[in-house]
Amino acid sequence: MRQILFLIYDLERGGPELRIVDLARELEEKIGIHICSMSNKVALLDDVARHGAHVTIKTLRKPWLEWSTVKDIRDYAQINLIEAINVFDLKGLIATYFPMIGVCRNKQFPKVVYHCVSEISNEGFKGRTIVGMINKCDAVICNSFFSANQAEANGVSKRLIRVIHNGVDTTKFSKQRILGDAVRLQYDIPAESFTIGTVANFRHQKNYPFLIAAFAQILEEVPVARLLCVGGGPDIDECRTIAAQAGLLDKVIFTGYVNDTLPYLNTMDVFCLCSLSEGLPNAVMQAMACELPVVVTRVGGCPELIKDTHEGFLFEPNEMETFVRLVSGLAEDPALRTTLGGGARKKIAREFSLDKMVSAYKDLFLSI
Repeated sequence: MRQILFLIYDLERGGPELRIVDLARELEEKIGIHICSMSNKVALLDDVARHGAHVTIKTLRKPWLEWSTVKDIRDYAQINLIEAINVFDLKGLIATYFPMIGVCRNKQFPKVVYHCVSEISNEGFKGRTIVGMINKCDAVICNSFFSANQAEANGVSKRLIRVIHNGVDTTKFSKQRILGDAVRLQYDIPAESFTIGTVANFRHQKNYPFLIAAFAQILEEVPVARLLCVGGGPDIDECRTIAAQAGLLDKVIFTGYVNDTLPYLNTMDVFCLCSLSEGLPNAVMQAMACELPVVVTRVGGCPELIKDTHEGFLFEPNEMETFVRLVSGLAEDPALRTTLGGGARKKIAREFSLDKMVSAYKDLFLSI
């Protein structure tokens, strides 16, 4: 059995971290999964351990200075016969790169896979150095063709790049409206309401102030509308203040962090994501699997998920008039919502299933 180590910044509830949970569950009988968290933030520890993954914590802030911890990671890889290390950021890259060329010099050192979860830039000495380190890896995973093209344009070798789209467990994420009943009861959402929803961390990239301002305009056309904002993050208090100043606190619901988004998705009539930038957003894919029509900004890999007017609608970032028109139109047309939602579910099942993602990861890890 091939042993793989995921060296990741933390084990909180984010896209890459949840992907590791899926891989641990689906690959446990085929590939030995090891996870090293470089921080003590490990909310998903029980989830990955339940599926047989071996988890270790090596707190690491500055790998170029903390050589003893870097050595601990190297030793863990050697003791456990790790054959490939999947890293997700610069810190993880440095922690594997320096032992590989400067400390270990062992021809049996594990293969290194770099997983792009943020934008790569070759600007300046630092950027060129990072790209040079990435090109020393054995493979580079991008979760969209947009990300792959961007990486190549910034100097990452095309021969290293593998596009593996995120995948959704369509047996879990599906239309089950009864699951939304408890959410409606908890937040006093009337049965006749038109619920606009999103699932996203409260940070600048997600553009919540735009969504709240747009919702105020939608209310003028659709008085029964409610806005359900699922997630937490550094900007949540600021967004609550924005909603309060607009007199919308009785119409806008802030849930904070939740462990399971499925009941909230099944409360929504339409899913929106107004981000300024994205990779391939899991939240949109999960909403599509739940047969929700989606209205999403035309950024990052979103056009790979959504063919405009087929599974939902795409709009340019901060195009207020267009967004308001699209969402208000969906409020008035239940048949269109059903058609788009059905198309969305079929698109996910056909092209972005969990099985397809897991198979691609398995092929990569067994081939390098």
